[in-house]
Amino acid sequence: MTELIVIAALLVLWLIFRQRGQKRESIKSQHPAHHWTDNGNFDFEVVGESSYQPALKKIANSATENLTALLVPEPDNAHDKLAVAVYISALKVGYLSRDDAQDFHERLRDKGLAAQITSCDVRIYGGGQKNGKKLMLGVWLDMKPFN
Repeated sequence: MTELIVIAALLVLWLIFRQRGQKRESIKSQHPAHHWTDNGNFDFEVVGESSYQPALKKIANSATENLTALLVPEPDNAHDKLAVAVYISALKVGYLSRDDAQDFHERLRDKGLAAQITSCDVRIYGGGQKNGKKLMLGVWLDMKPFN
């Protein structure tokens, strides 16, 4: 009987830690606390898109012209507690750069929105071919860059 209790406890612990270690690649639709804009300039580049090309292709193949990105702080991110993930159509497509994420958190605090999910308009560029090679898709936000 004791062995069964130990096995059950180990199974529960394994399930808890397995779930914690999983990356969140999608997000349920959220109502953002604020919508950023830079009047249609789309000068703010997202990084890490190469890891999310399948999601970007799915979005690009079914996208309308007006897309919105959710900017989601990830305080539990194992690599960077200030990480800010970018989601389009509920799928993760990249991150703000490390420097931009730090500045973004300051911008959130200045607006009284610390750790809140916010949004902005977004464009997906690329995906064509050059010299017979397929180009990757990139993501640009309609949000004022941090200069």
